[in-house]
Amino acid sequence: MCVLATSPNAGSELEQARPQTSGEEELQLQLALAMSREAAEQEDRIRRGDDLRLQMALEESKKGGPDSGKLAKRKKEPQSSLLDLMVVPEPGATADPWGAGATAGARAAAAPEDPWKTY
Repeated sequence: MCVLATSPNAGSELEQARPQTSGEEELQLQLALAMSREAAEQEDRIRRGDDLRLQMALEESKKGGPDSGKLAKRKKEPQSSLLDLMVVPEPGATADPWGAGATAGARAAAAPEDPWKTY
């Protein structure tokens, strides 16, 4: 016999939990069976709901529903890339990506200097 509890009252608690009569034992078995059935039915309802959602999604994708068009459109839209960052402005352009102000833009337009020139 294996006793899992370490308290001295564990034996008496275990004895109290056991059914005292065959009628009580029958009731405990029926309760356990009902609880087991309820848990199995709940799992079955969840599984059927999942299956239904999966079936609906499959049907939607087969007939080209509204979501499938959005997915295809997203793929066709131009995506930002490193090439966008490598666009070099034309000489004399007044765009100032660092926000140094109009005076810096006017200076750059007035006297274009070689940025790689050594001083």
